[in-house]
Amino acid sequence: MKDFFLTKGRYTNLKNKIFLKELDGISLTFDEFNKYVDYQIGIFKKDKLNEKDPVLLICSNSIRCSIIIFAAIKYGLKLITLASNPTSLELSNMIEEFEPKIVITLDKSLLKNKKIDTRFLYIKNSLPKKIKIKKTLKVSSKGYLIVKSSGTTGLGKNICLSFKKLWDSGENFCKLHNISHDNVFWNYLPFSYLGGLFNLLILPTTSGSTILIDKSFNSAMLLSFISTIKNFKISNIWLVPSILRSLLILHKHTKIDLKQIGLKKIFVGTAPLNFKLKKEFEEKFGLYPLENYGLSETTFISSEFSDDKKSIKKDFLGKKLKRVKIKLIKEKNSKFGEIYVQTPFLFEGYYINGKLKKVNNSSFFPTGDIGLIKNNLIQVKSRKKNIIKKGGIMILPEEIENNINKYDNSIEAVCLKRDNYLYGESFDIFIKIDKTKNKIQQKLKIFKKWYFTNFSKLYWPDSFYLIKNFPVTNSGKIEKYKLKNIKFKKNEF
Repeated sequence: MKDFFLTKGRYTNLKNKIFLKELDGISLTFDEFNKYVDYQIGIFKKDKLNEKDPVLLICSNSIRCSIIIFAAIKYGLKLITLASNPTSLELSNMIEEFEPKIVITLDKSLLKNKKIDTRFLYIKNSLPKKIKIKKTLKVSSKGYLIVKSSGTTGLGKNICLSFKKLWDSGENFCKLHNISHDNVFWNYLPFSYLGGLFNLLILPTTSGSTILIDKSFNSAMLLSFISTIKNFKISNIWLVPSILRSLLILHKHTKIDLKQIGLKKIFVGTAPLNFKLKKEFEEKFGLYPLENYGLSETTFISSEFSDDKKSIKKDFLGKKLKRVKIKLIKEKNSKFGEIYVQTPFLFEGYYINGKLKKVNNSSFFPTGDIGLIKNNLIQVKSRKKNIIKKGGIMILPEEIENNINKYDNSIEAVCLKRDNYLYGESFDIFIKIDKTKNKIQQKLKIFKKWYFTNFSKLYWPDSFYLIKNFPVTNSGKIEKYKLKNIKFKKNEF
């Protein structure tokens, strides 16, 4: 933490270096950024926010939002993030669950939502031209990022990640991959998720790298993907399966050497990726995407390395990182078992009813992943937990099912994971409607309209299916895997 915010030690000489920039030419040096962070903390104090207060930030990818995030970190707030343009259901659910002292937004239209009974702090996206800072503020070590996790079972849990540990983990990752301050990262993953906030904001900051902040990725950006890397001298990017596959499709008949235009490293790891696909990408673009493995609770556990060919092997997710210990609790009559991890970067604990329930940081943590360990290489065969990684974003099926049941208790819903070429994983929704209800087709039409209104596009399923009965065990438990049978997919609506 002593070098936090790049103001001391080896970072002193970087204060006049460009830290953040946007496509339109707006940029801030490290020194300018730090001043804006302290200015933002002054706004927090004026709004009577105190250290450890829970704050919900509705994120948009921008320099302005970066300042708010780092001010929350430095001031020691409990930060919860939500993607921009949330539906009323998503926003009300987050407020009900976390009871934030304030909701921070850069979108003025949200202030008109009279149904939300909580305090809003609206901050303009543009930077003030003149700011007055009385003194440089100290960095608090009490700040947390609170994110959704699957736990070890797949049931939704809220976990507290220490900002200090996130910083240390990012710094460790950069050292192991020889990422120095002369690198340029391209951040196009949403700040509301760990991929954008940790992997592409906090992590590159620890190395003193420059970060190009772009809007959250959309399909239109594919057309200028290569030219952006070239024009902005990008040296490092983080790919998710959907982007990697889209680039392969777009440049199916063209070979592009990304190293020739300045790219040094490509990282992947937000969702499972086929080894054959990574090799195909290397053949097409001249760079192999380095996969890593980890959880929200642990950050990085293993990684492939460009300078260590032994770390790259089919069906494995790289080599165990230094400072991380792992062990396998084998299943009976099997070479596979649950992977347990001991790491200095472990999360602090669970956020329950407004309080932190701490975990034992010195013990081995169960990942909920089934695999094996061979020559310090990690293979993951399956998951104990029921989660979906759609384009690198974690989706909890139980949360979708519970929200549907809240909407109408005559509807019973099951969210079932499926393979998807573009996203890696996606899902279908199967619903059963109480037989006593008439006008089924009309009810289905109203239901779909409600669903698309209340869930962001990321949470839209590939298909909806109506079924008469769910397959169940003798004890009445739904056998979800049987829904993959074609007979349950006849009545799509």
